[in-house]
Amino acid sequence: MFDVSGSTWVPQSTYQHALSMLTAINGFLSPLGITLKASMVNVIWWVCLGLGALAAAYDQNLALAEASLDPTQCADAQIPNLMIIAGISPIPGSYSTLEVQFTGDATGQTVPAGTHVKILNQTELFVTDEDVVVPALGTATVSATSDTIGAILVLSGQVSGTVETLSHITNVTNLSAAIAGSDPETVTHQRTRLVNGQTLTNTVNGLATQLRSLSGIQYANVYFNPSPSAPLSLPGGISLPARTMYMVVMGASDKIAETYAALTLCPTYGSQSQNFVSNSGQTFPVHYDNATTTPVYVKVYISATLTYQLGYLIEIQNLIMDLAGSVTIGQSITAEFVALALANFTYATVNGVEVSLDGVTYGRVAVIGANSIATFAAAHIIGVTE
Repeated sequence: MFDVSGSTWVPQSTYQHALSMLTAINGFLSPLGITLKASMVNVIWWVCLGLGALAAAYDQNLALAEASLDPTQCADAQIPNLMIIAGISPIPGSYSTLEVQFTGDATGQTVPAGTHVKILNQTELFVTDEDVVVPALGTATVSATSDTIGAILVLSGQVSGTVETLSHITNVTNLSAAIAGSDPETVTHQRTRLVNGQTLTNTVNGLATQLRSLSGIQYANVYFNPSPSAPLSLPGGISLPARTMYMVVMGASDKIAETYAALTLCPTYGSQSQNFVSNSGQTFPVHYDNATTTPVYVKVYISATLTYQLGYLIEIQNLIMDLAGSVTIGQSITAEFVALALANFTYATVNGVEVSLDGVTYGRVAVIGANSIATFAAAHIIGVTE
């Protein structure tokens, strides 16, 4: 529902529209002592129902249009359109895979690619991916892929043979369980991703937001090199390889790898790592770095023509130190950024600000490394009268 000329519009049913029409008609007839009832023997009521059905159809279309950009309310058919707007796509399903072992007789033979492998008590088949030569009185293993998309559970030893006749194969089995695939994402799952705000979480901003929400993580920043071949130079002497993600966090959490793997699986960079175990049992490391701190020195130029309030420098120091809560990892500090914190300082006239990384050479910008975060200390904030 929404506002129309100051009134709240709510879609109505056929009966509600028909009853409103009949009420309006009775408003004209009541002075004549006539009142029509909502009865199936009343021809006027039939007319009202017909017109009400038409009005309700328009209401339905208007309601669908209103909800078309709301992932919590829109029709299922609209979800793919919202995904396009959000810059995401449906997650496709994948096929289950299996390692199949063949044992040859005294002759042995080549098992051709495309051989159909049967699974005990299951209708789904697995198809061998390539030719495999099974030696006489020996064994050979080949991978096979399910003929049906989705998660197919196959335990060790459940392979029961092949559809095709293999004259010189005495046994077909699997020594390990299948690596289960996944079902295609449903509209319900797509809607859930949209509703939960996971529309752009595979971007650096989305991943950074998820990392910052982890318990124990105070700050986080993420970088990505989109180049297919050239390294990306980041402040602090970091050379980020092509198509690689770089996460930097301050704090500790055992959910970093899990959070990353839920959003993207491109290569990662960093000296620290956590292992992520996929649903199929595969383990891979997720790399990241712990942030360091970089002290920033600040010089505040104050007009010497005014009488200063006692303790004005302490107040300036406190205002600048409060900036620590509004910076993030890798954020360079500019003189303008610091000056904004002093915009409403009333105890003295601030003529300008300069920043420095060593307390010797001051300028307009203090460049912070991509894996560091700026800090401010009272001892590093000085006032200069001029």
